[in-house]
Amino acid sequence: MRRIVKRLSLILFVLFVVVGIFGGGYFLGTRQTEPAEGQIVLSTIPDERLQKFAPLIQMFEVIKDRFYFDLPTDEEMIEGAIQGIIDTLPGEGAEYTYYFNPLRARINRSMMAGGFAGIGVRITIENGQTIIVSTMPDGPAKRAGLKAGDVLIAVDGESIEGVPWEIRSGLLRGETGSTTTLTIFRLGEGRLDIDVTRDFVPTPSVLTRILGDGQVGYISLEVFGDTATDEVREALRQLLNEDGVGAIILDLRGNPGGHQQAGLQILSQFVPGGKPAAQIYSSDGAYYTLATYPGGIAQDVPLVVLIDQGSASSSELVVAALKDYGRGILIGDTTLGKGVGQTPIPLPDGSLTMVVDHEFRSPKGIIVHGVGVQPDIRVPTSPAERQRGTDRALTRAVEVLLEQIGSPAP
Repeated sequence: MRRIVKRLSLILFVLFVVVGIFGGGYFLGTRQTEPAEGQIVLSTIPDERLQKFAPLIQMFEVIKDRFYFDLPTDEEMIEGAIQGIIDTLPGEGAEYTYYFNPLRARINRSMMAGGFAGIGVRITIENGQTIIVSTMPDGPAKRAGLKAGDVLIAVDGESIEGVPWEIRSGLLRGETGSTTTLTIFRLGEGRLDIDVTRDFVPTPSVLTRILGDGQVGYISLEVFGDTATDEVREALRQLLNEDGVGAIILDLRGNPGGHQQAGLQILSQFVPGGKPAAQIYSSDGAYYTLATYPGGIAQDVPLVVLIDQGSASSSELVVAALKDYGRGILIGDTTLGKGVGQTPIPLPDGSLTMVVDHEFRSPKGIIVHGVGVQPDIRVPTSPAERQRGTDRALTRAVEVLLEQIGSPAP
């Protein structure tokens, strides 16, 4: 058995992945010469567990030696084996547990850090469909002819129906200069195949403007990435220092989530410190409550949050807490209902796995997963409408806030 394992050192990281999935959230370090406390290294895996993988390793050998037709690469077969393990997980455990090969892992990290090679679109989910909300000015998608309102059907010939949100958006990213073929449906033109060449896409988390005759500050948050907290705090500071601005709109439509810690810190800008932010139910049986941080700079400012079916994960943690506390008004459509979180686990070859290891609920214990967060005022607005300049949810948000601060709507 050990002889076989040594011969196939190429696929040992499969075992690392398996341990990460079934080992209850152990962190596998990639940069330390000595394992940190709690790390799993191959030498610590019991022989009995290694022996269970004898059929997998032997099958790999048999296929390599005897398969008649053209073989995929070793890496492709290993990725297939890993995905097969994930696919055996029950229910939504498989839906929200991911494996990213080294390239996809680098792209994921780049996106969260503020830039990546992609096509320059913002997408959301509406009734199970992937809709392009907007294209980046002079970006690859816009140059190729993609438009807001286009429905994304397939990427490089592979249907994305039923593919999880994070994977759908990840398929649009890749190496600079690589080309992808997108199959879309466009109203009035039907089904179209459009080739797009990827390029570097800067991804500022925050966009701001002033609405309501200078009385309402607007902040759109793209993703809860590495810089999201600092960007939101700075945006709030600048908007609230403007003469006449007395209310804030936080737009989380199409925001798929990101770092849970960023969600907690941004929630803390609007809710006093020390308040319960979410109830956490962990895979190891632990239960605990996350609390807000002190020092928020917009705790007494009238607030509206815009949400839709593309608002997920950390977005839902934020709005579920705001709804519990009656802090602000939610306008738009019901959120996605992804009330579970994953722990990113780097693997030794540079790949990454994200394993579902906890559920979060609102401070009052209201379930988010599979249900979503309901708006206080339902005003669904499609991306195509917004692209045409008809954003009924945003218009209603301005009206509500102007009423609150005692100013007539413009």
